Amino acid sequence: MTFRELQMLVVQGEGLHLEFKQKLPEWPKLMREIVAFANTEGGTLLIGVDDDGTISGLKDPREIEEALILHLQEWIRPSLDLILDVVPLTRKRAVVAIQVPQSKTKPHYALEKPLDPQGIVLVRIADNSVRASKETVELLRYSGRQRDMKVEYGDKERVLMHYLASNAFITVKDYAELAGIPNAAASRTLVHLVKANVLAHTPGLEGPDRFFVK
Repeated sequence: MTFRELQMLVVQGEGLHLEFKQKLPEWPKLMREIVAFANTEGGTLLIGVDDDGTISGLKDPREIEEALILHLQEWIRPSLDLILDVVPLTRKRAVVAIQVPQSKTKPHYALEKPLDPQGIVLVRIADNSVRASKETVELLRYSGRQRDMKVEYGDKERVLMHYLASNAFITVKDYAELAGIPNAAASRTLVHLVKANVLAHTPGLEGPDRFFVK
């Protein structure tokens, strides 16, 4: 990445595919940002750029680059391939650009500590990296697969589609109450209908996930 390309990227501002960090975050936080990009549509994380778009740079960027490569192996499962660029500003300062492709092996987990068997799945919503719901995690596992799904329309499906004919979206909780079924059953039905390409889904930022007719 050239300095000119960096400037053009920064002008776009933070969003779904772009995140600024003035300085190197703590490793767990940085890994969560990377995982969110990989689990969504990919993106670029610029370290050494302020929230307001000021390109301030970092000292010793090469050391950060080397440490990052090591930490990726310890903090993310399954592992990711990234593109790292160091964009010089002066002889002593540079911006580190981390380009994260959209993954084909979703979901990726950000670990709470190195080599921890547990972790959390995150996705990108606008300019935020947020923890994914269990429904989103299940749909990430299914993403990229191409196969026909059988849909049986019983009472609970008919109630759902009738509701969505006059409402923009429904949540798992609302559907469970509407159909008089447990939350787990409502979740399974909604996820299945998304897999069958009957419904679409958006993860929630400050509320529950939303399901709606495509």
